[in-house]
Amino acid sequence: MQPLTPEELARIAGVAPDEIERYRAAKLLDPDEDGVLDEMDVLRLRILMHYRSLGHSIDDLDKAVHSASPLILYSDLLWAPVQEMVSIEDAAVETELPPDAVQTLLRAVGLGPAVPRDEMRFLEAVKALVDAGIPLKMVLDVGRVYGDTLRRLAQTEVRMIREFMTEQGRSSLLKDRDQSERLDTIQTLLVPILEPLLLTIHRRHMLRASIQEAVADLEAIERGDDRETLYAAIAFVDLASFTSLANVHGDEAAAEILDRFDELVRGLLEEHNGNLVKQIGDEFMVTFADASNAVRFVVALDRAASAEENFPALRTGINTGPVLYRVGDYVGTTVNLAARIAAMATPNEILVTEPVAHAAADVGVSVEWIGTREVQGIDEPVGLWRIERTWAHAEPERDPVCGIAVGDGAVARLRHDGRTYSFCSADCLRRFLEDPDRYTRSGDT
Repeated sequence: MQPLTPEELARIAGVAPDEIERYRAAKLLDPDEDGVLDEMDVLRLRILMHYRSLGHSIDDLDKAVHSASPLILYSDLLWAPVQEMVSIEDAAVETELPPDAVQTLLRAVGLGPAVPRDEMRFLEAVKALVDAGIPLKMVLDVGRVYGDTLRRLAQTEVRMIREFMTEQGRSSLLKDRDQSERLDTIQTLLVPILEPLLLTIHRRHMLRASIQEAVADLEAIERGDDRETLYAAIAFVDLASFTSLANVHGDEAAAEILDRFDELVRGLLEEHNGNLVKQIGDEFMVTFADASNAVRFVVALDRAASAEENFPALRTGINTGPVLYRVGDYVGTTVNLAARIAAMATPNEILVTEPVAHAAADVGVSVEWIGTREVQGIDEPVGLWRIERTWAHAEPERDPVCGIAVGDGAVARLRHDGRTYSFCSADCLRRFLEDPDRYTRSGDT
């Protein structure tokens, strides 16, 4: 963001320029007195105007801010005294850490490119971990996960507060008393519980991860395996025709379906001892300690999705074998093959490799051999099986354009090349008529 003049900031805020100057005189704006009004000052002004709308004077705010009152949002950060900034090179010398490691770590957790003197304690703690015998690379990996996760958490929290707080036509700078009262309510309710909530969730996940690691250790000993080699069943599952669905019905409708899909995935993962590795758009990557649980999960998920009204079909691929764990993710040939066969699956199809097919048969799930396939990135042809969807006795009709289950709710039906197609909307019918071949080809995503 380019620096702003007092007049520009006043115009954005809808206040008189002399009010900006009054804030500057009290060091409530440009507190470091470098003569620059930047993005930090936009946030400072937003918060100041919030409290002014609640009836606080500039003198009240001056006293509260300079006493670092916790009642003022971000007072400890936005109005903190100017600190000495320690360069990466100097920080590396002080902590006896490699400069490139300091730079990588600061970038990962969002503290770079230089370090305020008070935050050197963070790097000192890292040095203590390294001195205790923890490899520096492992600390860097953990730092990346923390940085990525907490950045997403902060963005989600701020977006939640903003959406709850703002109303159509209201000022984004909180000049309105009603809007500021809503923010005040949120602050009173949320600020005291967000950090304790974060710590509670983290501790619960730490306990669960510890249990899983302990069980994996025992199982590895029983098998006589090297514990450094991880074995897992990897499943990829996505919504067929999701791109078309979003194009036809709009982003909001697509987001609602994605939210419901998310609920189904997370709920069934809990029941089947699975873990969510990541979500990319409408695709989920999940992992299980054994293939039988992976099979039970995808069968339950497919069954649940089939019972949903106006819901797309699923496409699924499962593979099992050795994997590498890297920075909160799983990588390797086993993972790549699972992703590839999921991409090969057609709507309502669950494709699995041979060891998964055996696990499915062991738990009473029928499979069908479909032959060998050339898979991109895999040297040898791969034998594939399809899980028979015996629970789907009467498959619902699906709109060929958006992929949504239609059934009796079709607004139109059309006979084309000897087959009858059903449509959920006039828009889908129109799109089909414009280019029938596009929607009668298989594999649309």
